[in-house]
Amino acid sequence: MKWYRSHAPGDKKLPATVVFAGLIGLAHLVVLWVGLPLLHFSGVETMELPTAAQWGYMLLNGAIAVVVNCLMFCVIVVMSPLFLSTGMTLSIPITFAFDLMLWDKDQGHYPALLSGVALATLGPIVLAAADKVHNAHFLRRMD
Repeated sequence: MKWYRSHAPGDKKLPATVVFAGLIGLAHLVVLWVGLPLLHFSGVETMELPTAAQWGYMLLNGAIAVVVNCLMFCVIVVMSPLFLSTGMTLSIPITFAFDLMLWDKDQGHYPALLSGVALATLGPIVLAAADKVHNAHFLRRMD
């Protein structure tokens, strides 16, 4: 929060979105976990402790999520929410490329997957172009 307060323009109060996200987490902690023992003892879903490897994956996933969320918060403060959302859309083609490099499983779905990747790549480009045109129009009106 110290970094946010030193870089945020205008009001230095805690953003409502951060408070709201914290309240969502508190609600999940207080309310939603209560149903898990009921599911276990009723036999609907059997709960068991994770293995050591699964713990490692969960801790790695949590660490990556914390870093990504902090970086996204910083990007929103410094740039804009539009920049972040269009950038996150590019995670779809990046994930597809890494799946091909790491797993290289030909499932016969490549034409459909490639068309989806093309659309997901084209989306941020179109949004960035539209934002640039909008900003140029806005600046002309300001003159």
